[in-house]
Formats: sequence, structure tokens, C-alpha cells
Amino acid sequence: MRTRMAVVVGAAVAIAMVTLTALVHVPNADSALAAGVTDWWLTGITMGVVYTLTGGWILWRRPDLTIGMLLMAIGLCAVTGMFALEHGVRALEVGALPGGRLALWLGNWVWAATMVSVVAVVPHLLPEGGVPEGRRRLAAGAGVVAVLAMALVWMTTPYDAISAEIASRARNPVAVESDVWAGVFFAAVLAGTVVSVASVVLRWRRSRGETRQQLKWILVGVAASLLLFTVGFAAGPVVTAAAMVPLPAAIVLAVLRLGLWDVDVVISRSLTWFAVLVTLVLVYLLALSAVLLVVPGAEADRWPGMLAVVVAVALSPTVHAVYRREVNLRVHGVEDDPATNLADLGRRLEDRPLGGQSAEMLLGEAISSLSARLGVEGLRLRLADGGHVGERLGPPGGHAVPLQHAGREVGSLELPTAPAELGRHRRRLVARLLPGLAVVAHGALLERMLSRATGELAGAREEERRQLHRELHDGLGPALAAMALKAEVARDLVAAEPDRAAAILDGIVPQLAGTVSEVRSVVLGLRPSTLDELGLEGALVELVEGFSNPDQRVTLRCAPDALRGLAAATEVATYRIVAEALTNAHRHARASLVTVEVRRVGDKVEASVTDDGTGIAARDGTGIGLASMSGRAADVGGRLEVGPAPGGAGTRVCALLPGAT
Repeated sequence: MRTRMAVVVGAAVAIAMVTLTALVHVPNADSALAAGVTDWWLTGITMGVVYTLTGGWILWRRPDLTIGMLLMAIGLCAVTGMFALEHGVRALEVGALPGGRLALWLGNWVWAATMVSVVAVVPHLLPEGGVPEGRRRLAAGAGVVAVLAMALVWMTTPYDAISAEIASRARNPVAVESDVWAGVFFAAVLAGTVVSVASVVLRWRRSRGETRQQLKWILVGVAASLLLFTVGFAAGPVVTAAAMVPLPAAIVLAVLRLGLWDVDVVISRSLTWFAVLVTLVLVYLLALSAVLLVVPGAEADRWPGMLAVVVAVALSPTVHAVYRREVNLRVHGVEDDPATNLADLGRRLEDRPLGGQSAEMLLGEAISSLSARLGVEGLRLRLADGGHVGERLGPPGGHAVPLQHAGREVGSLELPTAPAELGRHRRRLVARLLPGLAVVAHGALLERMLSRATGELAGAREEERRQLHRELHDGLGPALAAMALKAEVARDLVAAEPDRAAAILDGIVPQLAGTVSEVRSVVLGLRPSTLDELGLEGALVELVEGFSNPDQRVTLRCAPDALRGLAAATEVATYRIVAEALTNAHRHARASLVTVEVRRVGDKVEASVTDDGTGIAARDGTGIGLASMSGRAADVGGRLEVGPAPGGAGTRVCALLPGAT
């Protein structure tokens, strides 16, 4: 609450100072005293607004970050120092305002020290936003020394070094007439600034992942601010004021981690268009100079506009294409930037037909393309299942770079030489492509697993058909053929020897009953008939009643909606697992009470059999029955858990199976 109140108060003070500075600057604009003193008034106002609002926003959202308080302090000091300068100039002009000389003295060094703090101190707190530790704290100390040195320089600078008009009406009470004094402190300012920028560069080179991306933005912000500030000396105060914006914007992105994107794309495109612009301007000036040397002055007036159009239309596409390729090679290591590569990859994925080996084919194309871009032979990618994509390595000694997707290794990129021997740009290209290759490699693994599973399923289906064919052909077929022959013999004997015919038919009846029983056993092997006759709930009721006896009571608890809409495979698995668990409890547990419970758990169905018998530890827990139940659960995508019953006495067998149709 106190922090937010401080933010509100700081914003109110900044608005008041900005307003007062602008109001006082209006009458000062035509004053000779203001020349060279308040020329940067717009920079001070912009700095006060941008830094105060940025720091306040960070402090409002993240009170734990020191950077928010620092930015607010910088903004308030900047606009307060500028107001002090404006007030000092106005007081000297009219001669009746109090505190003019003190305000002029304060404004000089507060304003200068604040400007230095932006480059010498702020970068040390980024991107974490807190007070640095260890060696970074020592480097930050050098930045603080630079700020103090700048403050001391401007505290003691004689006014005649700033403005002859000011010096004619006021004198610096603590002026020091010494070039050595100023030189020493300016050297401290320069050293602190260099240490600050070097610290960011070194941390950027050593960092990885998101931190590296954040530090890139900070470097871009610092570079843009310094560039605009330098250009502002020639271009005017508006450009200098604009220099106050890039660094706070980069700080917001880096510290709050809001929507970070690849800064290399911004850098490459900015460099490309800057190079294009410079080239076109130079070509235009050369062409115009050549024309003016040849064409008389009276006819030369119409050439500048015509040349500008011709140069822009004729050269822009070609120059842009050349520079884009060269800049992308320097920045990204490839001719196209990541956005273009991603768009191309998206189009290739859209054009790829569903099914087949699409991911593996795309992976092969990517490996071939990467091999061509790297200029190396023998590049390949080994998948986690042992398969490989790409060229086979020649002699041993290849270097493997692991590929990880979702925290799991899905393969490795095998290089014929050590990554360090590839060069900086090639290493960067490999590093950029690794995440994408890992995703496609993961897809290729899934495709291979699906292909194997499809083959295994087809093989299992054919094995079941072969088994059924053998049972029908070797068992039921001959039995039915034999009974058909006996029936024909009996038919022929009905008229002549009825007693013998009756005896033959009497022998066929038990054979026919046995055949029917065999057919029923085959059908039951495919699917229990009680499921079709009674449904799963009725079949479970019949099953429970069959296992109940005076020595062992078996009960069934089934939720009303637990069995609604189950797939046929889930029904069979549920019935078989419950039957096997009841059989185990009956044979081994010596239980007096067995409870069967079926209920819904989210989108799954849970079937459990709990007994109060001897417990799983007292029996063989690795028998055929448990293996059969586990296999049935796994076949339908479920799992089986076997352990002690609640309370510690007895055993609980629980199957969690898919509940959707």
C-alpha cells in the first residue's frame, strides 16, 4: 500500500514539475540568458515523463524490484533539475524571484548527474531488476562513482564555461579553476560508463535462453539512446528528447518479460533498411552530381525529382535483396531471417500430405538443407529409437549434439567435426535449428511408433484369425463332417433297419451337444455371451452371485452412470479383470468379504475388487492371473494397480480404464 502511494505521489510530482518547467520555459525562450543553459528543456521533460511513468509502472506491478524505484528517482531528478535551471534563468532575468542562484547551481549538477546515471548505473540492475551481487556490485559501484564525479564536475564548473551571459550576472560559489580537476573526474565518468556497457556485453555473451534475449533488448535500448543522443547535437532537441525513450521501453520488455520476441529480427531488418537508405542516397547524390556537371543550370531544375524516382524504383528491390541476404548471414547465419524460415516451414507442413512418413521426410529435407548451408558432408540425425535420418558418417569420431523436446531426449544431431570447428555463424545456425529439429524428430518418432503399432495390430488380428481358423477347421469341421455322414447312413437305414438307424441317431445327439459346447467356448473366447444377453451390469451381478457362498460373501456396488456409453473393448476388459480378481480372491485370499465397486473417475471408469483376506504380500504376487489382468488393462489404454486394501488387511485390485466410447 505504501509503495503504491509512493507511485501516485511520484507521478503527481512529475506532472507538476513538467507543467511548471513548460510554463517557465515560455518566457525564457527569448532570453539571452537561456542560450546554452535550457536548450535541452524538452529532453528533461521527456525524461521526467518516460522514466517516472516506466519506474512507477514497474514499481506498481513488482514492488520487490529496485529498478522501479531507481527509474522513478531518475525521472523526478531529471525534470526537477530542468525546472531548477529554468527557474534560475528566470530569476536572473527579472531579478525579483527568490532562490534563483541556488536553483541554477543545483540544476546544473543534478541534471548532469542524472543523465550519467542512465548509462552508468541502470544497466547493472538489469535484467533481474534488483541490486547486483558479487563482482557485478563492484562494477555498479564504478557507475555510482561516475555519477558522483559528474555531479562534482558540474558543481564546481565556473559559469563562464557554461554561458557568458550567466557569468555576467552570477558566480558559482564553489567554482574550481582547474583543468586537472575536471579531467580526473571526466575520466571517472568515462570509465564508469565503459564498465557499465562492457558489463552488459559480457553478461550477454555468457548468458543463455531468456536472459540472453533480455540482455539483447537492453543493449539495443542503450545503443539506440546513445545514437539518438549523439545525433541530437546536430539534428536538434527533438531528436535528443527522443533518445530518452528506447532504454525505458527495453527495460519494460526485459524486466517484466512481457511478450519477448526475437530481437535479432529487429536488428537485421533495421540494419537492412538503414543500409538500403544510405546506398540509395549515395547513388542519388552521385547521379545528381554527374547530371549537374553535364546539364546547363536552366535545365537542371527538373532533374532532382526525376532522379529520385528513378533511383528508388530501379534500385530499391535489388539493393534490398542483396543487403537482406548479407545482413541475415551476419546476424542469423542464414540468408533468410527466422520469420521467413518459419513461414517457409509452415508452407511445407501445409503442403505435406497426412499420414505416411511426412515428419521423417521433412526431417530428411531439413538435414539436407542444413548440410548444404553448413558446407559439410556426413551430417545426420539419429533418433532415440536407433533409427537415423540423413547421410551416414564416414570414419568414426563424429560429434553428437543432443536434441530435447519437452525435457526428454528425442535424438541427436551428429556432426562430422566438433562444433567449435564450424565457426561462429555456423554454430549459431545449428543452435537456432536445434529446437525445431527436436520438434520434427519427436513427430518422426511418433510416426514410427504408430507405424510399428499398426503393424503389430495387423499381425495380432491375423494371428487371431489363424487361431480361429485352426479351431474351426481342425476341431469343428471334422466333427460336423462325421455327424453329417452318420446322418446320411441313418437316413438310408430308416426304411430297412429302423432300429439301427435310431441307434446311429442316438449316437449323433451327444456328439452334436459336444460340438455346440465347443462352438460356445470359441464364442466365449471372443466375447462373453452374458455381456450381450444381460449387459455389463447384469453380467457383473451374475458373476458376483456365482462367487458368493456361505463362507465368502461377495457384494457389488455400481454407480448408476458408471457403465453408460462404454466401448465394447472396455466392457470386455472390465468383465475379465473382475472375473480374474474374484477367482484369485476365491482361490488364494481365504477372505470372508469381497467387494466389487465400479464408478466413474473423470472420463475414465474404475473397477476395483477388495477383499479382507491374507493380503498380496502373503501370496504369490507375480502369477499368471495378475499378468493377465495387467495385459487386459494395457490393451485398452488403461492401467492396473494391485496393493493392500484400505486399513492394511486384504488386497485391492483396481483397474482404471478409458470410459469414452
